[in-house]
Amino acid sequence: MVSNFNTQVTRNHKKMEKLALIKERYKRLILEPRKEIESEIEQDLKEEESFNDSDGNGNGFPKRSKNS
Repeated sequence: MVSNFNTQVTRNHKKMEKLALIKERYKRLILEPRKEIESEIEQDLKEEESFNDSDGNGNGFPKRSKNS
């Protein structure tokens, strides 16, 4: 009975180690790159908005004169 308990504890410990490893890999391979991509997109959007706001037209192009 004690050996069955020890076996169960060992199995649970190995499962926990595997889950921790999978969690760390997921964080490193999925979550961190995703955060970097999202921050780059946000930065690009902010730059685009500041560019659009700088001309006063809101579209990023200079205003056309009525003669052209």
